[in-house]
Amino acid sequence: MRLLLVLLLALVVLPATAAAHAIPTEITPQPGQILDSSPTEVRLLFNEEIQLISTDDADVLDENGQSALGSQPFVDPENVRVLHLPLRPNLLDGTYTVAWRVMGPDTHVVPGTTLFGIGVDELSAPVAVRGSGAPSETGPLAVSARTLHIAALAGLLGLLAFRWLIWRRMWRGGLDISPDGRRAALEWGRDQFWLAFGMLALIAMLTEGYLLVVKSAIANGVGPLTNLQNPAGITAVLQDTRFGDLVQLRGALLFVVFGTATWQFLSEFGSAREPKPPAAVGKPFPSAVMAALLIGILVGVAYSGHAAVAPMAAFQIGVHALHVGALATWITGLVLTIVVLRRIPGVAAAEGRLVSLRMLGIFSAVATVAIGVAFATGAIRAASHLTGPEQLINTTYGQLILLKLALLVPIGVLALRNRRIMNALRRLPTPSDAALLMVRRGVAVEIAVSIVIIIVAGVLAASEPGRT
Repeated sequence: MRLLLVLLLALVVLPATAAAHAIPTEITPQPGQILDSSPTEVRLLFNEEIQLISTDDADVLDENGQSALGSQPFVDPENVRVLHLPLRPNLLDGTYTVAWRVMGPDTHVVPGTTLFGIGVDELSAPVAVRGSGAPSETGPLAVSARTLHIAALAGLLGLLAFRWLIWRRMWRGGLDISPDGRRAALEWGRDQFWLAFGMLALIAMLTEGYLLVVKSAIANGVGPLTNLQNPAGITAVLQDTRFGDLVQLRGALLFVVFGTATWQFLSEFGSAREPKPPAAVGKPFPSAVMAALLIGILVGVAYSGHAAVAPMAAFQIGVHALHVGALATWITGLVLTIVVLRRIPGVAAAEGRLVSLRMLGIFSAVATVAIGVAFATGAIRAASHLTGPEQLINTTYGQLILLKLALLVPIGVLALRNRRIMNALRRLPTPSDAALLMVRRGVAVEIAVSIVIIIVAGVLAASEPGRT
């Protein structure tokens, strides 16, 4: 309730400023207008800068679906918010369908259509336009591409956060465990970390490609399979758009993450002849480099979203990256907590319960901070895209925000319940299997609700903000 009040207050206090998406604020001829004579062009003024990826992305069609353009459409070089569609002279009487597909500075592709008529009593139905079979920014393909990509990147950052903020602190002292149990647990932890890191790094690269294919299909107005058969279309998006520039940058940074991870991996394991004993963490410098690179990639993701065109864009991009980082620490920590609770008792026998108990205490403290940061940054991000509290109700974007808030309520209740259980377990010399099972089940429910929140966030990323 306090979070909702803070969010509502922020929505009232923060000034209203225009933001994504790219939509026309003025169209000439006006939508639905019937003219007495043929116009020379159709002119669209958008609320923000636009990019026309291909000259095929804007057209004026007559009732037979034939183009009425006299020359190629173009974005005004002196005002990149204006799109010109020059028409042939002396067009025949009839209804004309104006269609466009443009990319805004937030890299979202926005299609649109309108009608005007010449010398008719009433307008007829619009004709079919190019791109009607293409995926949309809010469709399942685009949402899944963004969600999986962010989840992989956040998982990598969350793994590093868990290792250094939780796993490392577990072994710094105060843990009464035998040398054999300690070695077995550390070796298991090291192996599991690198297995998960390698898999997530591969998924991050694959989902970057998946995102490129889906995004270029949206931009080119074709289905994904058709798009794959047209490398030139994918290349155009990759080379000629801001989205493509960011994909290349993120890909380069991921490649450096791969290289740094390989260096760290080899330094931790040693060679076959001289293997190194397991440690809680590796060298701090490579880990810091990987964390910095992953944060940089998340900043690059924010540059291709709503934060890039929000008020105080640089600040909002930083807030977005911090928001994702906090969620990564929390949700990845939840998943790893389940894994440790299930596996470590079998690895370190009875002493594994002591390891689990200590981990629960440390994770509880870290998760509390992460959740607080996620809530605060989420409120700031939401306020930047709404002009007032009423838009929480009367816009799709606001309704999705309310859905996220509603999903946070059961998570908060579960988190408090789990924290009370953990505090009770600390007073026991050794936690029972039944007690650890109770904690595992509570964390599993938190993870399930968190997955729904991630999906909602994926839809939010492409939805039209209330400020638009």
